[in-house]
Amino acid sequence: MSELKVTTVEEIKEIAGGEIVPLPGFKPGKPFVARLKKPSLLKMVKDGQIPNSLLGVAKDMFEGNSNESDLADDPEAFKQSIELFYCVAAASLVEPAYEDVEEYINDDQVIAIFNYTQSGIDALKPFREEQGEDVKSNSNS
Repeated sequence: MSELKVTTVEEIKEIAGGEIVPLPGFKPGKPFVARLKKPSLLKMVKDGQIPNSLLGVAKDMFEGNSNESDLADDPEAFKQSIELFYCVAAASLVEPAYEDVEEYINDDQVIAIFNYTQSGIDALKPFREEQGEDVKSNSNS
């Protein structure tokens, strides 16, 4: 059994810098490739990046208590979930910055970013297969 080593700050910074991820494109056949990180929902709440009006939705998502049928029956909960998706997308986009693409980003991209933050790159496999993309993520670029 190998001896454990303390993770260095440099290693943490490299990991925290994000991963290059292919997202649904702005047009068919051309993915939107971005560097994403997985933000901490707890830190977002602590830092005030999630408005108080969305804290209940954030809590439910964090605890895994939200489901699609609840959203279909409650338009306000649906709206709040969408607002939370955009908050998470803003915190996730490293490159390009969310502010630089905010007016262009589409629903599929926001949902893909949110799914990535919850499940990692594997959550995007259906998109990649559907688009016939053979784009590999690369966290070292």
